[in-house]
Amino acid sequence: MKKILFVLLFFALANPLFAVFCSKCGYQAKDSNAFCSSCGHKLDSLETTGNASDTNLLPAIESKFSPVNDFEVFVFTSNYSTCIAKYPEFQILYSKNLPAIEALEKTAHDHEKEIIGYYYAKWEILKTLQEVWSQDSGSVLRKKAYLTQYSSILRYINEIITKLKNKDSAHEVAEMKQKLAIRSSIYYVKSNFLLVANLKIPKNQPVGIKEIAGDKIEVIHLGDMAEGKTSLVGPIYIDNSTLTEPISGWVSKEEFKKRTDYAGGLN
Repeated sequence: MKKILFVLLFFALANPLFAVFCSKCGYQAKDSNAFCSSCGHKLDSLETTGNASDTNLLPAIESKFSPVNDFEVFVFTSNYSTCIAKYPEFQILYSKNLPAIEALEKTAHDHEKEIIGYYYAKWEILKTLQEVWSQDSGSVLRKKAYLTQYSSILRYINEIITKLKNKDSAHEVAEMKQKLAIRSSIYYVKSNFLLVANLKIPKNQPVGIKEIAGDKIEVIHLGDMAEGKTSLVGPIYIDNSTLTEPISGWVSKEEFKKRTDYAGGLN
């Protein structure tokens, strides 16, 4: 089957005159077909163009990544246990679409390939979320923290995808990509503590960046204190179990750089 698929792709790329893609499902059809033999969608003149550079594959890309977008909506409108239970269903749908996505990727514009790459990234983030939630160890606070942090990253990715679709300013997109790289990293406290919202996050604990504004960074604690350990608030120790929300708040860029393993990228 793989050999047959490879041969079909080879001839489609070597002979672009015969490369016809359905804008609804991405299926490669014969140029003589009026309707897609996979989903029945009407193939119009825009979809039967002889030059791949003139072909708009965005509708097909959207269609094939629908399990990713659908699971993203599900994650933020459901609860942890339901997401864990439903994840395999979305994974099956996503895996089923991968061959068609890979075929689309071969004929896509550069900006379409970038969009595909960001959809891949979205799936990895969603997969990581359900992995964190399915772990027996780890507090509810940690699960909440990852949901908060990764929802921020997903929102940023969606903004970049929209800008790529609209072919917005390359400079603006490049700046967003840089900020996304900084937001997507997990950092570790390397000094004795990092003071956030009057709470001291101890050494070696993971933190993420929720937002960047001027000379300040909004930080969120992504870890669990070791069992029996406490957080220091000024001179007072508070049991971590008394917290109802993850530790989160604004710190200066200089403080963040000084007290974490941050490696560079913040202006």
